[in-house]
Amino acid sequence: MNIKVNRKTLLDALRFGGMVAGKCKTIPILDYCKVVVKGDKMIVTSTDTETTIAKKVEGVVCDVDNAEFCIVPSDVIPTLATLRDEEVALEVNESVCTLIHARGTAKVVVLPAIDFPATASGETKTTFSMDATKLRSWLDAAKSFVANDPLRPALTGMYLAIEGGEVWCASSDSHKLYMDGYKDIAFEGIETNVIVPNKVFGYASSILDGYASVTVQIDDSNVSFVVSDAKISARRIVGAYPKVRQILPKQNPINVEVNTADLASSISRMKLFADKVSNQVVMTFSTDGIKLTCCDLMSNKSCEDFCDVLAYDGGNIEICTKAENLEAIVSRVDSETLMFGMSEKNRPIVIYEAYNQNKVLFTMPLAKAK
Repeated sequence: MNIKVNRKTLLDALRFGGMVAGKCKTIPILDYCKVVVKGDKMIVTSTDTETTIAKKVEGVVCDVDNAEFCIVPSDVIPTLATLRDEEVALEVNESVCTLIHARGTAKVVVLPAIDFPATASGETKTTFSMDATKLRSWLDAAKSFVANDPLRPALTGMYLAIEGGEVWCASSDSHKLYMDGYKDIAFEGIETNVIVPNKVFGYASSILDGYASVTVQIDDSNVSFVVSDAKISARRIVGAYPKVRQILPKQNPINVEVNTADLASSISRMKLFADKVSNQVVMTFSTDGIKLTCCDLMSNKSCEDFCDVLAYDGGNIEICTKAENLEAIVSRVDSETLMFGMSEKNRPIVIYEAYNQNKVLFTMPLAKAK
């Protein structure tokens, strides 16, 4: 079979569609990606049995109606990357693919497509479309908030749900939490939820750049994210996600507004001096401002910093928490100012963007080191 295709689109397809090729070390065929050509379209697919990525290329010319073969993407990508040709040709027989370009040829091994495992998902139970920019920001945030604990598999993924006309997400390691959502009339009548595994966060986020919307498909085993020319499917996590909305305090008698950049600057200095084991930082809230203190008990180093408050409502309070948790939370705040909501020193510290109650973050307090 002979295939003509745009060099750049083929390169992009192999880089993206072949992203999980070679990730499974126990099945040799999964070092390859499957290439299927039908009419003027080519689909490049790779899988590690738990995650499947497919990328579509259009404008392909092939001398047969249907063509299928398996190729190792890393065998072809370096050559394609060095070329300046607008178009290249692939001459494929049973065991060899010859890449033909303006200055010469390159030959690589191919395998029959029949050796590649089936990657079809089960029957789709729920399909909905949502804002691609929102989903990408949620997946990017989830990387810093999910747990890395095989004993709590539900917390190793991002919870994605539609309830009461709202799509929302949550990611938490039980010490800190990220939660965001938005309402849309398109979600009316849909009730669904899924836990997206953390191994797919980066892959899924990468296909969403430049798209206004993404289609989410959920079946009994998988969750898929689909845009016009790409699809990522991942084995969904089975289990019950904690009822995170019930954890949040119903009322916060102490509310404090601060400048986000000023607080981030103070936290970055706290991290330099925080104890390497406990990572503790103590925040003392008063109408005068926020006093932050920490010390490294092993090296006898300490740091004290001060952050002005823009608004203050309620009494004074002292709370101890982890500097790294505060840094992860503040880095996800997009507004110029943020709000602290607190009730007691042993209750969650709720943080949200000023004038945006939809995005909620919290961190759990610690017992202050003696």
